[in-house]
Amino acid sequence: MARYITAALLLAFVALMLTVGIPLIGAMIALFAFGMAWEMSAALEKINGAKPYRLLAAAFVPVLYAAYWLGGILGMGVAGLAMLMAALAIRVFRPDVPAGVVEGTVSCMVYPGIPMAGMLLLGVLPATRAVTRSLLIFGIGVSALSDAFAMFGGMWFGKRKLCPKVSPNKTVAGLVACLIGGPVGGLLVWMIAQWVCGANFPVVHFMLMGLIVAMVTALGDLIASSFKRAAGIKDFGNIFPGHGGVLDRLDGISFSCCAVLFYALIAGWMGL
Repeated sequence: MARYITAALLLAFVALMLTVGIPLIGAMIALFAFGMAWEMSAALEKINGAKPYRLLAAAFVPVLYAAYWLGGILGMGVAGLAMLMAALAIRVFRPDVPAGVVEGTVSCMVYPGIPMAGMLLLGVLPATRAVTRSLLIFGIGVSALSDAFAMFGGMWFGKRKLCPKVSPNKTVAGLVACLIGGPVGGLLVWMIAQWVCGANFPVVHFMLMGLIVAMVTALGDLIASSFKRAAGIKDFGNIFPGHGGVLDRLDGISFSCCAVLFYALIAGWMGL
């Protein structure tokens, strides 16, 4: 029961996020990114036996968000490079720092930091409100729907394991169902974009994006599972009862939003 209650609350929170203004959307994404990096640093400590500088790693995306409002994309890039160099320079000024500390800190900035930075840009770049809402709904909704297709496809038809050493529950049938769910979800979000958000997109773009998002979501889930397997943990956290931590919920979604961002930039939808 706790799992379903949490799921309903998460859906309500996502709906709220998509109705507020762009600054608050960015702040929410930055907050999620902080929690994800914090959880990843704890997992890396279990893997390597060395504790990363959690606050530095977790502050990566929030600092990028502040830098975006101060200096746009250029400011964001400068801040990101400065933080990475600061983390890498720790060993220059503290040569006795234990092995794995600097590497773990930088790793948390790269993942989940960079995918979440992509999600952040998807929410704050100067597109119209209708486009921003539509693409965020797409990145979050299609990823979640393709994941649900994968779960039920694996439950009903799954026999052959996909990556048993990384994620024993994932099956080839689940992956096929996931790839079917992507275009289906793309079609559904296209309808929402047309009728609710007031955005006008060619349907073929949304169905193709749906397939891309499904592939990226499946890979993102496997990447997260590989870290959990190495750390010997079932979930990254327990902030969401029945669902695990923030990173457990947004592992595939963060990558899918990056994919949507790149597609939208190529298609010229982001107002740049």
